[in-house]
Amino acid sequence: MRQYMYFAIPSVRVLLIVNMLMASRISLSRSIHPLLKANQRTLPLYLSKQQYPKSYPCPLWSSSFSLCLQTLHKSTITNPTSFLSHSSFSCSSTPLSPSLPMEESIESNPLLQDFDFPPFDVVEAKHVRPGIRALLKKLEDDLLELERTPEKVKFLLRLGQSKPLYNAFKAIQECPDWNTLSDARKRIVESQIKEAILNGVSLEDDKRDQFNKIEQELERLSQKFDENVLDATKKFEKLITDKKEIDGLPATALGMAAQAAVSKGHENATAENGPWVITLDAPSFIAVMQHARNRSLREEVYRAYVTRASSGDLDNTSIIDQTLKLRLEKANLLNYKNYAEVSMATKMATVEKAKELLEKLRSASWNAAVQVFEI
Repeated sequence: MRQYMYFAIPSVRVLLIVNMLMASRISLSRSIHPLLKANQRTLPLYLSKQQYPKSYPCPLWSSSFSLCLQTLHKSTITNPTSFLSHSSFSCSSTPLSPSLPMEESIESNPLLQDFDFPPFDVVEAKHVRPGIRALLKKLEDDLLELERTPEKVKFLLRLGQSKPLYNAFKAIQECPDWNTLSDARKRIVESQIKEAILNGVSLEDDKRDQFNKIEQELERLSQKFDENVLDATKKFEKLITDKKEIDGLPATALGMAAQAAVSKGHENATAENGPWVITLDAPSFIAVMQHARNRSLREEVYRAYVTRASSGDLDNTSIIDQTLKLRLEKANLLNYKNYAEVSMATKMATVEKAKELLEKLRSASWNAAVQVFEI
């Protein structure tokens, strides 16, 4: 019965609900298709496409929808709004009532309860939307919690340093049939072996412990770095009241800037009359850099963007220094001279080729860059 416990996993439940909806849609289309193919003049007035372009809602799942349509098609009732509560309506044992809530509470939703098999006998359409929303919210919270904890790094390190997996790939590489494999398959095996070595699988116990501590600290620093950049991005805002200062921005960009102003407390802000708030979020930043005719505005926004998290409480300078130091220690543990060699170990390029390319780009763009900054 262990396999049925997977229904308790939120992601599995979401997929289950989606599959139920897809099955319902297919069954619904099969049920209603014969009626829609009929001559429009033979349909009752309340099924006329001109008057009711959408199907009338059925209180049960689509497996009973054909019965609803048949009953509706044969009925002589001329008022479709009273049809669902008619005593001869055989699709539902309980007539619909306007006083009934459309969505039950989360606590009573059968899709959110513990079960071995889906409770199809009690699931209704009104349970689906709140069920999916609740499960997606829980999945998002669980994912954020997982990303904030060191367990993720520990698991990835354990997986990357798995001796059985490493030995299995080595056995494939050393077997007599190795030369019979295609180049693509050889590449896969060789890449897995290289990744395992770069993950510290061949290190001695004490060095592996040191390697793992470095990896966990690098992950923590990386997360802190990203948080500082995000906070610095959100911190910057420039209020503009003179439309001449944002001349050239398209209507969509002005609309976003006005919405940003509204969110900052300027309730009467409009795209036409402002005020406008420029931020470092990608849509706002790109719009200013591409369309704004105001040179000083472009310079201010650009400098703010490229210097994010470089001062104050959000300064990433020390994080960069620590990261460089730990990367060098990691490279030395793996018998590399520097981290650049570690990075290139799984790439087709080399450190020398990368330096050569950078020098070509520098020499080709240097004079033009100097002219731009001198203007």
